[in-house]
Amino acid sequence: KFVGEYIANLNLHKEVKVKVPFEVVAE
Repeated sequence: KFVGEYIANLNLHKEVKVKVPFEVVAE
């Protein structure tokens, strides 16, 4: 279970890193 949550956190972190620059550019 812990490993699954860790992987989910990594994927979430990747999405945030990808989204933020686009949001900054949009503004």
